[in-house]
Parts: sequence; C-alpha cells; structure tokens
Amino acid sequence: MCEVGRSSTHGPASGGRNVWSLLFLLLFATGLSGCGNVTAGGLAETTVYISGGEDASSASHTSADALLPILSSNGVSAGAAQASAEELDGTVRVRLRVLIRRQGGFWKEMTRDEQEVEVAAEGAEPQEVTSVELQPGLYDRVRVVFTYVSVDVRRGPEFDDSGPFVGEVEVELAEGDEIEVEEELLLLLQDRERVDLLVKLRARSWVALSNAAEPARRVVLSNVFRDAVTIRYLDPN
Repeated sequence: MCEVGRSSTHGPASGGRNVWSLLFLLLFATGLSGCGNVTAGGLAETTVYISGGEDASSASHTSADALLPILSSNGVSAGAAQASAEELDGTVRVRLRVLIRRQGGFWKEMTRDEQEVEVAAEGAEPQEVTSVELQPGLYDRVRVVFTYVSVDVRRGPEFDDSGPFVGEVEVELAEGDEIEVEEELLLLLQDRERVDLLVKLRARSWVALSNAAEPARRVVLSNVFRDAVTIRYLDPN
C-alpha cells in the first residue's frame, strides 16, 4: 500500500502537501510510480479499527485548555474547560458506519450494517470495527458516521470540588441525527495486500469539555466530539 498523503476537514491542509499529492496522483495515473500493479484482479483487505484514547505523541493536544480557544464559542462552559485532563477510566460505546471513496467519487460502505462497538476510553488495544475486500486502486476519502456515542465513566475529570466524576457522558444526538467525520486520506491499494485504518475517538478531550445535565450525567456538544475525532492509516510497525 502506498500512502499518498493525508489532510483533514478539521483544518486547512498545507499548500505544499496538496501540490505534491496532486503530482503523485498524476504519476500513479500514468503508471510511472513503483507501487506495483493496481489492476491485477486481486483484492486488498482493508480493516478499520477504533480506539478510545490516543498516542503519547499527541497527548499534548488532549487537554481542555488546548481545545478551549477553538471551542469556547460553541457553548462549552467555563467549568467544563477547567476540568482536569488526568487519565480517564471508562468504556466508550458507539454506533457507526464507515465509508471509503474511490477516486472519481464512488463511495463504498465498509460496514455491512450499522456497527455497535465498545472500547476502553484509554489504555487498551484498538477494537476491530469491520474488514472488507476492496478493488485495487486509488482511494481519497474516508467517512465515519456516528449515530450514538456515550462513555460509562468509572473515574473521570474533576469538574468541581466533589472529586473525580463518575457517571455517564453522552454526545448530544437527537433521534435520527448523525455526526459525520470525514478526512482526506489518499491511499493507493495494491492487489493482495492488507491495509489498516484507525479511528481515534480521543475521549479524554471531549469528556473534559462536557456540560453538566444531571448529577451523574454530562452532555458533550456534537461539534466538540466531531472536532476531536481523527482517522488515519495504522502503521503495522
């Protein structure tokens, strides 16, 4: 698998990266790249995983203080913004669908039906969501559609003087609503290879920005959750 490049709908991509990505696409289309045969008739097995936490290298981006300048205008309370960013102990439950787009605009649903997955909020191995065989070729976008997200928190941030929060944190989603997270993820899939993608929920960041609804229940705005989630290629090494 050749990973051509990646940019997110969460923010602007650099102009240099886009120029190089377009150049690479032209090279691939004319058969000048060394990535191998992408039309040989074999299928590429693509597996999607999900994790509740994130890598140590990105931990500096998880705190409420880091996210507040972007999110405060979207209804995040000052009390939530001051929550501790200490380790989150809990279980995240999501219902979701995953789609991938082949160059040219054709979307393929990777999940046969809506999937319900439970994953540790932090510290556990990613859980498999779906695995599907795809035709070799160039794919340029991945979309994850969430219809339900909640966390059963056993020990969470301290929002006031009552100690670490224990209870439920739920992402705001009305009946029939969806949250779409979509990213540009340029992948050139070769025949008979395996490719893994990872959806990172980064639960600690949006739990810390939740607003109180009841004594043991807090709510997260849908745009706060959406802005925290990332999708990336999972390096097998």
